[in-house]
Amino acid sequence: MESSPIYGLLMILFIASGIIGLMAIAYVIYRAVKFWKERQVRLRASSDPELEPIASTV
Repeated sequence: MESSPIYGLLMILFIASGIIGLMAIAYVIYRAVKFWKERQVRLRASSDPELEPIASTV
């Protein structure tokens, strides 16, 4: 079986799509963690009366 340029091109496209997919998954996880941390701060501020001025600025 001879290796044609098409197989090389398909391999490059497959690897590139895998890398892009991993980057997209990492970005979604990063955004979810950032949102969760902001939500935790907001919940803590709303439950603690001393932090009420901070909660109003967020």
